[in-house]
Amino acid sequence: MRKRDGHFSGIGNEKLYYRVFAPKTKQKGAVIVVHGIGDHNGGLFTLCKKLTAKGYKVYAYDLRGHGNSTGIRGHINDWAEFREDLHLFIQLVSKKIGALPLYLAGHSLGGVIMLDYLVGRGEGLAGAIAIAPVISYEPSWYEKMMIRVMGKLKPDYLIEQEQGDVQLTKSPDKLDMLRNDSLRHNWVSPGLGRELMRTIVVIKERADLIEIPFLLQYGQDDEITPAVELRDFFERVGSNDKEKKEYPNLQHRPFDGIDTKQFFDDLNSWLKRH
Repeated sequence: MRKRDGHFSGIGNEKLYYRVFAPKTKQKGAVIVVHGIGDHNGGLFTLCKKLTAKGYKVYAYDLRGHGNSTGIRGHINDWAEFREDLHLFIQLVSKKIGALPLYLAGHSLGGVIMLDYLVGRGEGLAGAIAIAPVISYEPSWYEKMMIRVMGKLKPDYLIEQEQGDVQLTKSPDKLDMLRNDSLRHNWVSPGLGRELMRTIVVIKERADLIEIPFLLQYGQDDEITPAVELRDFFERVGSNDKEKKEYPNLQHRPFDGIDTKQFFDDLNSWLKRH
């Protein structure tokens, strides 16, 4: 696997960092990977490595306010910032890969960003993989109050979330890596929370507009994105070519669990068929 990095200009000229993971063998396609809240592209290294090992060139960027990208940690002013940053990155990648098929893969918040993009755009993409997207996340009473009040008074006020890393994976080794990752953060603003809640409503209402090949993967032990609502969302997706895969004993990061073989087997099989 060969690696290189770079930057591109997001909306408002934010400097967004990205990395490219290239297989040494013939390339079958390209996958853009979008990470979740508080994470960065390096947090998805296992996923990127597995995809590259199967012949896919992977492009992974740090969201604004995350990792090595500029921006206020855990804050956006408007959801369009996330959406248009992704669009600009898709344009950049499309120019680089030529005729290779291009897929999107989004985890957690990154899954929501990807789904929102798909309900309005999707042309030219070979397929999309949503991994534990937080469309089923239910904010607490306190979070709702902070979003409602501070979202109007001071949307960029930063709140440090409680460490919920035990909900991410049951793998002690992976947990240690996450806890010692200096690029991860637990900050989130009422502005981001407000925009996320609004976007989730839109995605659910317009899920029938997602028409490209679609794969949904999630752990049955995920307390952050409960499976029951993900199943309901899956039924709303309009694509005639869609698959849903559930994994017992895996949590919010199913690619970082103790036993991930079935997860990656399903992912690779789906990509091979599309």
